[in-house]
Amino acid sequence: MGIYRLTYHPKRGYFVRYRRGASNVLLRFTTFASLVRMLKARHGARLSGYVVQQGIRLIEIDHCPIDFRFHMHKNGDNRWVVAGIGAKKAGRGSVTTHVKNGGQLMTPEQALSRTFGDRSSEVLQNAKDVAVKLSEAIERNYTHTLGELGLDIGIDKDGEIWMFEANAKPGRSIFKHPALKEQGKASLEYILDHCLYLSKFRRKDES
Repeated sequence: MGIYRLTYHPKRGYFVRYRRGASNVLLRFTTFASLVRMLKARHGARLSGYVVQQGIRLIEIDHCPIDFRFHMHKNGDNRWVVAGIGAKKAGRGSVTTHVKNGGQLMTPEQALSRTFGDRSSEVLQNAKDVAVKLSEAIERNYTHTLGELGLDIGIDKDGEIWMFEANAKPGRSIFKHPALKEQGKASLEYILDHCLYLSKFRRKDES
């Protein structure tokens, strides 16, 4: 709620998509000034607190954008690893990929094979490598101990990686997908292994 996606078309003007109640709304404005008047009417002085982000042309399936949740963990060797990845396809006309707004959860292989074809494995491996580097960078610049992160990541049509958000207490909804249940179990294993590392205990099968 409260997110707007603004698009400019040279011949047709400005388009705004947003969520209102249970519906996705699309409006067109001939001038930018008329668009801003609408936003000011809806939010007043609170509009000055909005964050403006560059639009990213994400990969799409059926004209619906796709982003990814990378569930990251520290393992028993104190290294960041990718525990699980869920691909989220936006619902028709939605400004986000949230399942409750009509989004659909897919495996990354399903999503990338339909957009990159033979290059899908290469693109996925690159995204995993970038996710590890991002987690390491966040940890270096964060004052508290981190052992788990949820990275919201986008991949554009050129295969470039974009991070939108990092969550220190990520949800586990991606593991509800039947094909990701094993990754959900692995996630719990990583939590245990990292706790053993922090406590300086070792598993019996590693002694």
